[in-house]
Amino acid sequence: MDGQTSNTRQPTSSSSSRRRRRSRGKPTWLGWTFDKALKVFVWYALITVLFRCPSEQKDIKEGTPALCKPYLQTRDHVTPYAKPYYDDYVAPQLQKVQPYIDQVNTRVVDPGVKAYRQHGAPIVTRAQKQAVVQWQKTIKPQLEVARQQAGKQYDIYLSPHVKRVQDVVQPYYDSVRTSATDIWELEVEPVYRNTAPYAQKLLTQGQAFAVKTLLPQARYAGTAAWAFGAKQIWPRMQVLYGENIEPQLLRIRERLGRYRDEKRLQAEVKSMDVVTEAPVSAVKDATSSASSAASSLTPTEHFHEDLQAWERACSKAVEEGAEHLRTHLAEIASHQTATQANTTGHALLTQLEDTVSGTLNSVKARILSIVASLPEDAEQVHIDEAKDSLKTAIRNAGQNVKSAAQAIRDWKAQTNAETDDLVTKALQSTLETIDSIREIRLAEIGRKYADAGLPHKEWSAYNELKKSTKLWRDDVENVVDASTELKGLKEAVDEVEGKGMSVAEECARELGRLKEVGGWKIEAGDGEDNFSSKQMPPAAERARKKVVDTASDASEAVLGSKRPEEGSFESVTSAAAGQASSLSSSASEAVYGSTGTVESLTNKAKESASSLADG
Repeated sequence: MDGQTSNTRQPTSSSSSRRRRRSRGKPTWLGWTFDKALKVFVWYALITVLFRCPSEQKDIKEGTPALCKPYLQTRDHVTPYAKPYYDDYVAPQLQKVQPYIDQVNTRVVDPGVKAYRQHGAPIVTRAQKQAVVQWQKTIKPQLEVARQQAGKQYDIYLSPHVKRVQDVVQPYYDSVRTSATDIWELEVEPVYRNTAPYAQKLLTQGQAFAVKTLLPQARYAGTAAWAFGAKQIWPRMQVLYGENIEPQLLRIRERLGRYRDEKRLQAEVKSMDVVTEAPVSAVKDATSSASSAASSLTPTEHFHEDLQAWERACSKAVEEGAEHLRTHLAEIASHQTATQANTTGHALLTQLEDTVSGTLNSVKARILSIVASLPEDAEQVHIDEAKDSLKTAIRNAGQNVKSAAQAIRDWKAQTNAETDDLVTKALQSTLETIDSIREIRLAEIGRKYADAGLPHKEWSAYNELKKSTKLWRDDVENVVDASTELKGLKEAVDEVEGKGMSVAEECARELGRLKEVGGWKIEAGDGEDNFSSKQMPPAAERARKKVVDTASDASEAVLGSKRPEEGSFESVTSAAAGQASSLSSSASEAVYGSTGTVESLTNKAKESASSLADG
């Protein structure tokens, strides 16, 4: 019964669902009307935009369709944003099909438009006029009658209810409207009227402050913070990590690696025991039945075969150990290159460059401050003190750069020591592994043949094989010397050190140049922010003035006496010329270190002094 009931209910359920689907799928009159109207509007909009709208807003006239103005406004607003994408994606494709579009326009569209204007437009105009006549004559009167009937029905059935609702709601509406009007006119509008200028001013000033001050300052602060973090904080963190944490992690990894090597050794020993188990059993059988069969091998021959098998197993162990060591060395070199040369080394190099830049700027600022602290008519004592202060500043700056450069040297030594220690431990682990394999297997052979009655000569050969380890050790050690990865690591570390030393040497030369420039700036009292060595320093001009003043004093001393003695005249002139020469030489040495322009000024001063004395 249940089955029949279910069978009878199933068609009823499916038929009802089909009826619901049919009822839902059947369009209504309103939906059909909206769908058709939307399609007509879309086609009308496309045709109007493509064929009837002008290309610019200024070309819109009185007879232009109403759809053209919002279309052109929207197009002009969207064009600046959409044009880059149009030029990148649409224009290339449109250029490919543009010839075909031109052909269609020439052969189809233009003749069609011309034919429409010639033949279709008059027919459309007559149809429009006829439609207007029919509208006025037939449809409009019927619509008016329908409107009047609807109005009567509204007055009979709906108007009383609407009137009752309006009578109930109207007092509340009037009260709310009156209150809102009073609040606006008495409270909100005066406040708005009084605060609007200030709000507008605040908005304008706030916008100007945000655009001209806040955003640039925020951008500058962000850039400065990023630069400080990238050049100061991050390199120091890299150095601290690379010098303190990374070596400890590397040692832990190496201990784990040696533990894995020991496990691998045990696996190698077990596999070799399985391989050599058959020859050992054969040796026992041969020893026990040596006298029974004439064609069987003697214990000596079995001993030789086991030794040969041992040599083959040892050769294989050496090859595998060398390959494992080669892989391990590549891992060590790759890790050290990534964590030390490319990270810690570059961080130290960045610190050195920042130290050099800051040092040079501080030295220049110190030179200007020393020059500014000198009195206007500075005596030689003040100049000497200023030069001593400059030397101290240069020496301290050099010590700072030297410390930063020494940090790179120490890092290189530490990195090389760590790498050598890791390589040595890896080599020792490999050698110990191979030694263990050799010793275990060779000891097993010795125990098996201890009671075989072998001659002394065989045991001598056995001992020689047991002691011969130099050859295979050399083969394994050559893997270290031939490792290209370790050579690449050394080159990377040397490159970092070379760059650091180049930066330090360049800074040393620049400090020496600044020392010379600072010297003649102190001599000349030049406080300008110009540290170029190519320009003529004002020290020469100062020396020239001193020479002229000295020569004038000498001439006054000579001309001031009525009848001077010849010896006195020569002594005064010589003293003036000597003082002028010493002043000019000191200025020249302070700037150039050799004779030049200042000496020519000295000669002119001497000639001037001589002419005055002769006069």
